[in-house]
Amino acid sequence: MPVVTTYPGVYIEEIPSGVHTITGVATSIAAFIGWAPKGATDVAELILSFSDYEREFTGLDSRSLLGYAVYHFFLNGGQQCYVIRVVASNADTSTLVLNDLSLRAKNPGGWANDYTIRIKARPAPDNDRFQLAVVFKASTPQEAVVESFENLSMSSADSRFVGSVVTEGSAIIEASVTGGSKPGDGDTPLADGADGDVLGPNDGGDFEAALLPGNGSGIDLLDHVDLFNILCIPGETNENVLPGIEKYCRDHRAMLHARCVESARWNRSECHRRISCRRATHR
Repeated sequence: MPVVTTYPGVYIEEIPSGVHTITGVATSIAAFIGWAPKGATDVAELILSFSDYEREFTGLDSRSLLGYAVYHFFLNGGQQCYVIRVVASNADTSTLVLNDLSLRAKNPGGWANDYTIRIKARPAPDNDRFQLAVVFKASTPQEAVVESFENLSMSSADSRFVGSVVTEGSAIIEASVTGGSKPGDGDTPLADGADGDVLGPNDGGDFEAALLPGNGSGIDLLDHVDLFNILCIPGETNENVLPGIEKYCRDHRAMLHARCVESARWNRSECHRRISCRRATHR
């Protein structure tokens, strides 16, 4: 704004420049796709440390390369990545029905079978309300209450409606109500969760189907993230699948980190021929 001149002298007015500084953009945000025994399957999960990965996807698992790839990413200085979990079509989600209260694990897998739901009614005159606790037991005498919700009600008009409070507040289960009959007191385990088939790279089945753009899941979940620069699919070497993934990365200005098959050999003359062809194409 103009300088107010109140007395004789020299006044300086600074005019904002129309030139803006160039803001740096992160160039090392990775995305990983693979099978894990636990974790969300409908979103690319933002992971900021390997501890985050352990909490969301249970850490290292000898059945899958995903955890080891994420571990080495952070071990070598990585700071931010997205993880997409893919599961087989025969993976099941743990469930539990207590009268008119239905509970369901947040995502499929046998991991939720280690949890028990503990119900305790409040004393009269508030005996229409109850406490719900999520207890980790894992088939051992020891137990740990990992989540607890107080003063719950089966009425959808109540501010402590169990369907809303548990679903929004729990990282393990979600709840729905089919009537007004509240659950009885006691401990009841979640059941019927299953990992399904362990999906691995180059399987020609569910795993590689999730890598193809256009199916609404798997790699398509990266369409909903702000930015990623590197895509890594540990172990995938199928030459019939990688070109589609490479195009997806090119369209998103990202780099595909792919490994060669173990039997691959470097051919110097073939390498020079391909480089020459690419140079000719870009002229």
